[in-house]
Amino acid sequence: MPGQAFLLTVAGLALSVAGFAGLMAAFRRDASWTPTDLWRLRGIVRLSFLCMFLALVPVPVFALVQDEKAAVAVASLLVASVYAWDALGVLRERAASGAALWMTAYLVMDAVFGAVQLANVVLVLPGLLMLGLLVRLAHPVGLFVEAVRSFQPTPAP
Repeated sequence: MPGQAFLLTVAGLALSVAGFAGLMAAFRRDASWTPTDLWRLRGIVRLSFLCMFLALVPVPVFALVQDEKAAVAVASLLVASVYAWDALGVLRERAASGAALWMTAYLVMDAVFGAVQLANVVLVLPGLLMLGLLVRLAHPVGLFVEAVRSFQPTPAP
């Protein structure tokens, strides 16, 4: 399947990002985990594994149907579904904790990127699927960067 190397690379990068969650745990050996830290840690792992599986889906679909367009359409539909699922999760958090600016921005981004992937079910452009996977990968990477930024050095005795 054309683009298979790219898809496998994205899957590998996503798995590597999930492994960064272990680094976070190693850096934070004390009991200073805040609810936000734990939320980020879970998010990094969950979103990275989702991205990994989404990047792998087109390869076996193509192997089954021998049709690149069908593989791209199925994968794009799955990516769009994940965006919708994530948006529902944010709406649940919003209902439980109250609205926050980041939630609104996240919902708008999920709606836009999900709509693009949904359109790609009809357009079947491999590049658009690839771009969607890179955007999916950017989310756990962003959470990791925020988590590292929140680390505070331990005061010297």
